[in-house]
Amino acid sequence: MLLLVVLAAAPAAAEALRADLELLPQARVSDGQVMLGDIVRLHSGDLSLVRRLVNLQVGQAPQPGESALVHRETLADWVRRSTGLAAETLRWGGADAARVIRTSRQLRGDEIAHAAMESVRRGMSASGQHAELRVRTPVRDVEMPDGAVRLMPRPVDSGELLRNRVLVWVDVWVNDRFIRSYPVTVEIAGVPARREQAAPVASGRAATGQDEPPVDASAVSRGEWAALRTTSGAVSLESRVEVLQDGRVGQRVRVRTSSNASGILFAKVVGRGQLELAP
Repeated sequence: MLLLVVLAAAPAAAEALRADLELLPQARVSDGQVMLGDIVRLHSGDLSLVRRLVNLQVGQAPQPGESALVHRETLADWVRRSTGLAAETLRWGGADAARVIRTSRQLRGDEIAHAAMESVRRGMSASGQHAELRVRTPVRDVEMPDGAVRLMPRPVDSGELLRNRVLVWVDVWVNDRFIRSYPVTVEIAGVPARREQAAPVASGRAATGQDEPPVDASAVSRGEWAALRTTSGAVSLESRVEVLQDGRVGQRVRVRTSSNASGILFAKVVGRGQLELAP
């Protein structure tokens, strides 16, 4: 009788050490890492095995608002190698591939612009200055990961406040994690524009004695810092570069990265303070 009980308990024990994993066709994640429990349904009689698998990191999540595919065959092989579990321990089913979507929230461009103007206004008030401020070009809305957003403008040098135009970098943090920086150009009314040299008087025209307001349609200006965007698959990277020449939208300009003072790159102007790596 004892032998029969032992033989009957053996299959049950073996069954408890197994796990059924059903790959979901679509899953949404809010963090930067994809966990196995985010993309599969787990069934097992072994609670410790369930916990181990649920908390297993699968890889990096896609960018906010973007998606990525996880194929079941590739995932099964990766889980087996990462855990050291025997192939017969994990029984796979469900979809052939899971589409992972990074949940996000939209951060309005005017919130970023407002933070930049407030930073300039505080700097001017500290030195007894008062002037009307405006953003030169509207800041576009952007996708951010879900969470508590903090906008932290970088300090502006007091000497910059004497100019008619100030570039402010606004750092965006979500849940105490740095996301990226956005350049905002703030114009200060009442400060005369600086000129490198006097404009020559056109031949055949008499000087009026009054300077005409300069026409400036540049989206990036020499000496300013701008955001250079590069893409690789679903990943978008952004770096801070120094603009070496004025440029309008659609033009190619020379830039220099902050990490390589001697390295000159060519970038395409796509918006105010926004560049893309040019071929």
